Amino acid sequence: MKEFKPNDDIKRFYYYRTVNRNGQEIFLNVAETDHTRPNGKIYHNRFLYSITRGIKE
Repeated sequence: MKEFKPNDDIKRFYYYRTVNRNGQEIFLNVAETDHTRPNGKIYHNRFLYSITRGIKE
């Protein structure tokens, strides 16, 4: 599995709020990168970047 670094062309983040098995609120931080295919179309690659207990405002 490739390890992603903060400068890996990440264009945006999505934050999903959920509850773990212990009832604690956690956030799934999903990163998105944009890549251009040989035919010119752009596709988005999304992957789980981190899991945190809170989001800094």
